[in-house]
Amino acid sequence: MSVSIVTYFSDDQWFKSTCAALFAALAHARAHAGLVSADVYLIDNSDDGSDTAALFTGVTCSVAQIHIINGHGNVGYGVGHNLSLLETKADYHLVLNPDVTMRRNAITQAMTLMASRKDAVCLTPNARDPQGGFASLCKRQVTPRILGLRAFGSEQMRARAKAKLDAYEYRGELGNASKEVLTASGAFMFLNAKVAQALGGFDPRFFLHFEDVDFSLRLHARGKIVYAPEVIVVHAGGNASAKHGKHILVNGAKYFLKWGLGDPLKRLPTIHRANRRVA
Repeated sequence: MSVSIVTYFSDDQWFKSTCAALFAALAHARAHAGLVSADVYLIDNSDDGSDTAALFTGVTCSVAQIHIINGHGNVGYGVGHNLSLLETKADYHLVLNPDVTMRRNAITQAMTLMASRKDAVCLTPNARDPQGGFASLCKRQVTPRILGLRAFGSEQMRARAKAKLDAYEYRGELGNASKEVLTASGAFMFLNAKVAQALGGFDPRFFLHFEDVDFSLRLHARGKIVYAPEVIVVHAGGNASAKHGKHILVNGAKYFLKWGLGDPLKRLPTIHRANRRVA
């Protein structure tokens, strides 16, 4: 398998924790899941390549080959991952945020579930925040109202729309059994690499935000996205609207122009055919 981590002046402490947890999980999968080889791609999206020295120096792993990709500048989150995703020869590819840690058996569990679910092309994990609370890494269909509430709504507005927001995040619905879901977060996407490559990876038109939503919907042309409760991770991210409000608005508009306001899966055949013609 292969793993890609894109950084952009990322937090050193979380990045090192992410790597330590990842390497332990790869070692566990080698011992218990038949993992033969692993390649980890550290992709430096900093404008001047400074993450290579600040974050990557001294990062070594006895169970994986480390590859550093830099010098391309800030090409965006999805395009950064495409630099390895579209070139890997692996069976599985993990798209991973630099602020996501995982349990030691997470990759073992992911490989086991993917092997048993031949229809699964992507797994999304059982995620918690650093305080142990629920962190949704899978979502239902986004609407302009939900986008506005999540990104810019006041606490009072979100409280009044709690039922809709909870349903959007599958909150209270993700138990101890695997479940097919609509979209997976780019913070952790365990992919069938060949399927992901056949679809062209992430759409480069989405610089930051919505690249994972768009990719998830296109993955449905080839199989299922499955919530995997036994794959347990901690996601330290959050407050995206405060940091990336402009990108949310711009790429949200691109998303709705591409997928419309109705059921996006009804548009999937048309979009899939268009992507195939472009490829």
